[in-house]
Amino acid sequence: SCVATCWCADARFGGAYSFPTDSAPPDVAESLAAPLCTPEGLPVVCFAGEATSRKHFGTVGGALESGTREAQRLLGAYSFSSERSANTPTRL
Repeated sequence: SCVATCWCADARFGGAYSFPTDSAPPDVAESLAAPLCTPEGLPVVCFAGEATSRKHFGTVGGALESGTREAQRLLGAYSFSSERSANTPTRL
């Protein structure tokens, strides 16, 4: 299940963050971070944010770490050989 907050409309709160419930599986962050891939295994849609960080779940640091993780995932999946010209476009 998913629980959403509307902290921006509530004057008592200045923000919200993700946290696993007591019933969440131990691999909840990994499950949320799993990319959608082509049949060949290339990531097409990646997910980042504090809820996808195993080490820093629910923190700004986790959001930053997960963004870096997903950028590296895409760069690794779609990088091209050093033999190709730097001006040769890479098709996604």
